[in-house]
Amino acid sequence: MLRQLLRYNDDNAVDRCLVRNPGMKQRAKQKRLDPLPEDTYRRILAVYRDIDQYDFRMSRAFTLVLMYIGTGARNKELRLARIGDLDTDRWEIRFEHVKGEDTCGEPRSVPVPGELQPIVLNYLVVRDAWLRSHKAQSDALFFAMNGKYSFLSGNSIRKIKRIVEDAVGETFELRDCRRAFGQIYLNKGVEVENVSVLMGHDTTKTTELYYCRKGEDRAIEAAKEVW
Repeated sequence: MLRQLLRYNDDNAVDRCLVRNPGMKQRAKQKRLDPLPEDTYRRILAVYRDIDQYDFRMSRAFTLVLMYIGTGARNKELRLARIGDLDTDRWEIRFEHVKGEDTCGEPRSVPVPGELQPIVLNYLVVRDAWLRSHKAQSDALFFAMNGKYSFLSGNSIRKIKRIVEDAVGETFELRDCRRAFGQIYLNKGVEVENVSVLMGHDTTKTTELYYCRKGEDRAIEAAKEVW
């Protein structure tokens, strides 16, 4: 508004100020991107039922992608998860290597959805059999098949994700999976404060601004229930 008023009087003081102080320029609002569609999630589940679930490579790929969707993990949080971080009694996974872990980030636990639990159990059986057949051990929940059985790299995660993409005929990003996690929980009625905690956000503002927000149809339904 000030710039427009000054320009009306042939005064470009604001423009000169921004040239000298570019940090003062207002940034464009970042658009919240769409989550992985729930239909795609269901398609991944359906294709999983048709694969050879005892094929280690396929089982690892589908379990990994489904766990990214089901836990809302960031790339490194799941790829650096240890086998001991998964509690199959409580059905929770503990993320120790979170964003900002050396500064302000705090480890957190996230539940594993019930419909994914049989898939995870099958993967654990296949994982154990594969390691025993190769006379190997690994502390990584999802390990690399490089002879060292170490944690996967970020690039390896993308290559493994491609196996699932090829199988379902659709491409997606890991952040799409993370946004889907939040959106599915919101759609099921979980309060945004709880979703924000599960996603490891400091405030609900981050959750709603960049990841997920209750849809208009859900808001209308909620309003009709109380008025």
